[in-house]
Amino acid sequence: MKIGILKSHNRDYKLYVEACEKLGIEYKIVDFIGKDWIKECLESGCDGFMARPPCDYQERKAVYDERLMFLNRNMGKPVYPGVDECLFYENKRSLVNWLDYYKLPHPHTVVLGSRKEALDYVEHAKYPFVSKRAIGSAASGVIIVKSKIHAKVLVNQFFGWGVPGFTLGKIYWSWVKKKYLLPSLGTEQKHYMICQDFCDVRWEHRIIRIGNTFLGYRKVVGKHGFASGSGLAAWGEPPREVLDMVRDITDKFGFRSIAIDIFETGDGKYLINEMQALFGSVERSLLNIDGKDGRYVYENGEYKFEEGYYNVKRCYELRVLDFVDCLKAKGIK
Repeated sequence: MKIGILKSHNRDYKLYVEACEKLGIEYKIVDFIGKDWIKECLESGCDGFMARPPCDYQERKAVYDERLMFLNRNMGKPVYPGVDECLFYENKRSLVNWLDYYKLPHPHTVVLGSRKEALDYVEHAKYPFVSKRAIGSAASGVIIVKSKIHAKVLVNQFFGWGVPGFTLGKIYWSWVKKKYLLPSLGTEQKHYMICQDFCDVRWEHRIIRIGNTFLGYRKVVGKHGFASGSGLAAWGEPPREVLDMVRDITDKFGFRSIAIDIFETGDGKYLINEMQALFGSVERSLLNIDGKDGRYVYENGEYKFEEGYYNVKRCYELRVLDFVDCLKAKGIK
């Protein structure tokens, strides 16, 4: 068995390399962002390919997704995480369509594609609401819109003043080296607007499933008003209802590597906020019960706790092991 590791603009693909070397699995790095990517994939001799899409710029993400779909659906090569999982990754527009179509519980969200539609929406919207950028982690590009005046300013930034070709878009700012606040010109948002109902969030549960491993913790709302990106976590046993929600979704759609962020609202509802095939990890462990690191494994209708440290190389080792099992199930040795 030989695994192809798809090179990306994001250096995290190297964690696949480290995991393969530790586990003694043969691999080859394929330059997936180069012009000869098809030739390299065909000549690699690999049985399947592991992906790590970029998450910094929409254009890079779009090119990578297009190639990944072609590799899987046209060239017939197994990829991990799966194509659908990767399309959701840092693409809130795609996720909203999916959640709406399959009627999964989530905060009411609309994607607006024209200035006229956006102006009509903000005229009758309930305030506050949340404006989001399609790509962006840790609450970047998320704005709580508290008034109609603020909303109309955003509409004019996103859509311009009626001539799409002259739309500059909304430019977000970011810290460079934690010293300089500079405009991130490559991440401007234009020609669309994502509006989500504001929720009274008590907690945000992050439940992770990789293969038959379940991990989870609670994100705590920080000073900026968001749980995502707060850097605050609470440990303990996740509610059975959110574990079952994630297991039901992943079983139904065949997702092998996914983190689902679920709001627990003040009135006790569970609503899906995000679904990410890959995710950052600042915590040493991603599940801790009574001071013990571990994981859940679902067996015979119950979640069995197994003590140990499973966030090895930010879960990339778990992904490699699960992909090996998937390829073996296809008869590849």
